[in-house]
Amino acid sequence: RRMENNSDFSTFIMTGFGEMENMKYLYSLCTLLGYLIILSLNLLLIVVIALEESLHKPMYILICNLAVNGVYGSTAFFPKLIADLLSDIHTISRAGCLTQVFFVHTTAGVEITILAVMAYDRFVCVCNPLRYTSIVTYSTLSKLISVTWLYPMLVFTIHLSLTIRLPLCGSVIQKIYCDNWSIVKLSCVDTSINNIFGLFVTALVIGLPVVFILISYILILQESIRASKEAQGKAIQTCSTHIITFLSFVLTFLFEVTQHRFDIRNVPHSLRVIMSVQYLIIPPLLNPIIYGFLFFFFFLNSPVGMDVAHVPVSIPILLGYLMILFSNLLLISVIVKERSLHKPMYIFICNLACNGLYGTIAFFPKMMADLLYKVQTISHVGCLLQIYCFHTYAAFELTILTVMAYDRYVSICNPLRYSSIMTQAKICKLLMLVWGYPIAIFTVHFCLTLRLPLCGSIIGKVYCDNWSVVQLSCIDITVNSIFGLFVTTALVIAPLVPIAVSYFKICKVCIRASKEARGKAMQTLVPHMVTLANYVITILFEVLQHRFDMSKLPHIVRILISVQFVIVPPLLNPLVYGLRIQEIKKKIVKV
Repeated sequence: RRMENNSDFSTFIMTGFGEMENMKYLYSLCTLLGYLIILSLNLLLIVVIALEESLHKPMYILICNLAVNGVYGSTAFFPKLIADLLSDIHTISRAGCLTQVFFVHTTAGVEITILAVMAYDRFVCVCNPLRYTSIVTYSTLSKLISVTWLYPMLVFTIHLSLTIRLPLCGSVIQKIYCDNWSIVKLSCVDTSINNIFGLFVTALVIGLPVVFILISYILILQESIRASKEAQGKAIQTCSTHIITFLSFVLTFLFEVTQHRFDIRNVPHSLRVIMSVQYLIIPPLLNPIIYGFLFFFFFLNSPVGMDVAHVPVSIPILLGYLMILFSNLLLISVIVKERSLHKPMYIFICNLACNGLYGTIAFFPKMMADLLYKVQTISHVGCLLQIYCFHTYAAFELTILTVMAYDRYVSICNPLRYSSIMTQAKICKLLMLVWGYPIAIFTVHFCLTLRLPLCGSIIGKVYCDNWSVVQLSCIDITVNSIFGLFVTTALVIAPLVPIAVSYFKICKVCIRASKEARGKAMQTLVPHMVTLANYVITILFEVLQHRFDMSKLPHIVRILISVQFVIVPPLLNPLVYGLRIQEIKKKIVKV
């Protein structure tokens, strides 16, 4: 009786939460922490730009609007999500659902139109620098900002009106928030008009600004090629932060588009949920970090801001550190306490969490102390200790992931022999290798650094690393450079080879296996592959810094690149394993 007109549904039921209700307090705590970090970062950015007159310039005013939109979108999403996580019944009124639809879709439209105006601002700044002040006047800026907010809202209001008119024959939305397409699919009547107009809205609100941004950057690139080396450096400095912001939005929004256009039912439920909320979480979190650190360094060079910049910036860093500590310690305590989790895979996951704590404890406390003091110094011994902790942390991470890849290979390719191969004695030997191998190799490398006499004391980073200290040497460092390449090969390349071989063999087995077996293999492999990709990408940023000249990049971008590997993996790993693997999820609920 689906075709019966039941358009008087007053509430919708959201079924996207799945088994999340089994861990509602943990999920709600993590969500609340994320929301508080987003609010504090964006509000701090807004207040700084509003109060500091020297920042009342087009670029900073547009950045302020980006932060306002971050607060606007996250406020439409997080409070309702937290309430649903704490409740046993996941319902929303029809009016509330339509309101959320409007907010969620317009925040995406406003985001991309602001980025389009920012691209135009950068185009004028780079290609017409002498006419910049006469073109981008406050009057022009006011009109452009009005367009960034009104244009998406007007277009989507028409689109939403077409949705409101539809009689509905259902009330179940298979997501954790309301979106337009989910409601349209519940209609009793033909939705061709909605589909066609939906494509038109996507082209108008998303496609058109993206094309405009691409054209702006093609013109900037053409101008930069003809310019001097100094002008090229300035162009990169002024555009790089905006390009990162643009890419973060496009990539995360692409996940949401993929969900609607392709059949992804075979993708694990938790992964589909994560994909659907990326564009509502990542941009509001990343944008103020990218631009906020830029203002932090602006304030450090300003007499007025010197005393006020440090404390607010340290607050979101402290929140992030507490979140990392809490999630990793919870994962460790659950695995240690529950005897049913004393199996190879979970023991390796526990070691991964221990390494996350080891790396972040070496970074965050000193980082927060530096932010709270005007003078950022570190003793020679303290610097060397941080070097040792950082480099061994990075190596431990990859060797643990290598052993985990081997464990998955045996589990999938030799399931009947798994228990006889992965014995307790074998696990102990593998763990000794995981921790002992990097320590042995890096200790030799570290000793080569200790012997160097230094002729400088300035490190151009926010933490100590081996190469920064080696560059301060008064004598020839050829031995250090050559051995450094050997260490990179032994601790990075060597572990990646068995990982690649393991996954290649697993793929071969999966191709020949049944559909059910492939599904089970995917279930067990997805968390490991996400963790591996996450770590390799972040460590790649750090390697690029040492091997290529990145002096043209803004200082803030270089800092963000350099700290990715010590922040992102310890934050993401416990979420990937703790919330993805059923056995761990069940035990966390018990705790």
